[in-house]
Amino acid sequence: MRREYPGWLGAPRKKMLSERSSNSFIFLRVLSVEGSSRYIRSTLCGVSRDGNGPAALAWETLIDAWNNGDQEAVLPLFSDDATYEDTIYSRPFRGRRDISRHLTRARHAIPSRVRFVKDKIIGTQSTAAALWHLETNNGTLIPFSRGASFLELDSSGRIYSIIDIPEPSAKLGPILLPFLSVLLPL
Repeated sequence: MRREYPGWLGAPRKKMLSERSSNSFIFLRVLSVEGSSRYIRSTLCGVSRDGNGPAALAWETLIDAWNNGDQEAVLPLFSDDATYEDTIYSRPFRGRRDISRHLTRARHAIPSRVRFVKDKIIGTQSTAAALWHLETNNGTLIPFSRGASFLELDSSGRIYSIIDIPEPSAKLGPILLPFLSVLLPL
């Protein structure tokens, strides 16, 4: 016989939120009992700062944790079989371990004084799209640092797919556009 006992795990977790944040969210803890086995399942619930759904909140939570250097708060947001595709790499990162290695390398490469800033976000129950840029802690915009992210949640509310599309530093549109007119008719 299985019984579940819901309760609060934390609301809100200050460590994950920036000072400017006014997220209203909770981590819901559910203690499940199956025979003599007990386990705790946690689920992210709530509404993002902009009033969007859980997927937008998951993205904001991910960015807040990243900006705070809290790798331990980042990884539980991903499902075990998540895929993280950063378009500046030739292949996606698959699974929590691969994603963790990538995010650790990225965190060491990007100075701690640099943070992600959300420009716009829209989300539903299971998907979100965000526009963002990088800036220093004193608000200085970093050139060629804009980007877009697309995120999907699985049925348990964890991220199972995220695609980051950073702004290219080389602006090749004027060079490539004439070639498209030649290549497309083929």
